[in-house]
Amino acid sequence: MSDDSYTGATVTLGSDPSMDRRYREKFVGEALKLSRMEHPNIVRVMETFEANNTVYYSMEYISGGSLDDHILRSGRLAEQECLGFTREIGAALQYMHSKGMLHLDLKPQNIMLRKGDMPLPGKRQCCE
Repeated sequence: MSDDSYTGATVTLGSDPSMDRRYREKFVGEALKLSRMEHPNIVRVMETFEANNTVYYSMEYISGGSLDDHILRSGRLAEQECLGFTREIGAALQYMHSKGMLHLDLKPQNIMLRKGDMPLPGKRQCCE
């Protein structure tokens, strides 16, 4: 994972020269599956590309920060707010699972919030 110093956007690094062909193919396949995900609570994959013998995918920029940031700023969340986040995250996970995908790294740092606090499970991964 790398942050673009100009835009601040996060770019996921999919491979490097030492990775084998099977992993590269799996990564590209997962990125393509992710790019077809259409749900209001899931960060969109914008582009998958290869450069310098490395596969990348870029995701839409979400300006609201992470759920972790929100919790740290707020100190503690009210029960109703937690329930709202849980419903939104659950809906996104249910959609992903219906498409045969799992998140594999669900934690507050990986839940992105749009302005208005709509949670987005970001940094997803697929598994078989």
